[in-house]
Amino acid sequence: MAFNPGVYEAVNKLMAIPKPKYPHKYKNVELHVKLKNYTPDKHAYFHGSIRLNHPIHTKCNVCVLGDELHCAEAIENGLHCIKANTIFKPRKTFEYYMKKIIMTYDAFLISDSLCAQMPSKMALHFFRANKIPQQLSHDKPMKQKIEELKYTIDFKLIDSRKLCFVIGNLRLTPEELNDNIITAIRFLVPLLKDKWNNVKNVYIKTPKGEPHLVF
Repeated sequence: MAFNPGVYEAVNKLMAIPKPKYPHKYKNVELHVKLKNYTPDKHAYFHGSIRLNHPIHTKCNVCVLGDELHCAEAIENGLHCIKANTIFKPRKTFEYYMKKIIMTYDAFLISDSLCAQMPSKMALHFFRANKIPQQLSHDKPMKQKIEELKYTIDFKLIDSRKLCFVIGNLRLTPEELNDNIITAIRFLVPLLKDKWNNVKNVYIKTPKGEPHLVF
């Protein structure tokens, strides 16, 4: 397990916050990376995902954009699903429809056979919301893919000032949250042009809480 005294101290300060009475109200923990001297060109924008060692989400509201078989499997597993002929159908209220869908769900799964059919305009909406759909195949059980989502963070950098994403929640132990933070930072910093020279500071916080400096 990765360990850093500065990270561990920030995590302990964050964990000192009184926890909610009900388990489903446990707050997420966000990692904020402020950048400096970073002027990305069109080739420098990056996005992707990384699987961490400890679960990020206590509960993940997933929607399946699937073919007939995947939609049937989603219904069996009690998941929301949208068939391809519904979501890909041209409509005048497309912008409103997409924003409503993206705001409703935490994550999306899409049948691998439908990826090429997704309109570029729709893909852009998912990208901007940092909720890029993960591919589903018929070789892998849907339950296994959903379990992976709890451990996976999606990130993107299209701004030259800050990178922000959920790194865990207050149900994790300090050691587990520390490990998630170190793993994410070690993965993300090498993607920057000048590595640590592009990092101004790194801090963690809950959505409405105070920031705690990590680096």
